Amino acid sequence: MNDSTQAQRSYWDGFAREYERRREAATLLIASTLHHQLRLDSAASVLEVGAGAGAGTVDLANRMPSTARLVATDLSAAMLELASVKCRAYHHLRQGPRIRIIQAQAQHLPFPDGHFDRYVCNLTLMLVADPARTVAEAARVLEPGARAGWSVWGRRSHSPLRTLFAEAAHSANVVLQPPKTRRSLFHLGQPRRFTHLLSQAGFTNIVTWYMPSVEAVTDGQALAEDIMCTELAARTLDASAARSVQRKLADLANERIASGLPIALDILMVTADKPANRSAHALSTTTTKVLHA
Repeated sequence: MNDSTQAQRSYWDGFAREYERRREAATLLIASTLHHQLRLDSAASVLEVGAGAGAGTVDLANRMPSTARLVATDLSAAMLELASVKCRAYHHLRQGPRIRIIQAQAQHLPFPDGHFDRYVCNLTLMLVADPARTVAEAARVLEPGARAGWSVWGRRSHSPLRTLFAEAAHSANVVLQPPKTRRSLFHLGQPRRFTHLLSQAGFTNIVTWYMPSVEAVTDGQALAEDIMCTELAARTLDASAARSVQRKLADLANERIASGLPIALDILMVTADKPANRSAHALSTTTTKVLHA
């Protein structure tokens, strides 16, 4: 495991409970929309990558046949502990598919080739160091004819939930430290780029669409508190600067609320199939030739 992956694991281990309390409900709405597209009622074996605290895992299980199997993975052990609690509660209430929870990296999955017929990766691919390798791993562990779905952050310009913090800092004359990585978490948010990524791995029938994830908020101060707790850059501010930014955040949020404007995070949703009868490489080559004919 490289230093970047270790740093991500440490961050999510430390943030797991705060994530569950403040963000999981919103991410579940995105996950459930993605799950709806995967025809899970006919699935036999499902892999969830980036399972987080487990709400999406339970939603998957609720949509699958009781005879199917579900494997949920995440980089963070702390996240998987929370997921385990939810899955135990789920099995206590109903007879559903068998669920295994495994700590694993999305780029190095510990499964044989062709092991699953569904693959789900909700709000995770934009976080990994090597998205191309991660998508190639998805193709590897899927059987021919399998179906997959991803969601990532979409358009920055449509995502005030993620841009209000910087706007508030600027208004408060607070200088933010530059991020440790230059790569924005919106870097996969263009359909053409994502489609190319999947085509290179051999996926076909690629469908992309944007969906807003709108915060259910009527109080700017409450939203400002949430953002200050979840925004990495906020942790670098001293107490005085943090108070100034939080006040500006609340003002900006209340202005949007008063104007009837949503406070949203734009999401790019993607589904694709692994070809049933032809090799991924051959089909990818054919597609490229058609596009450049």
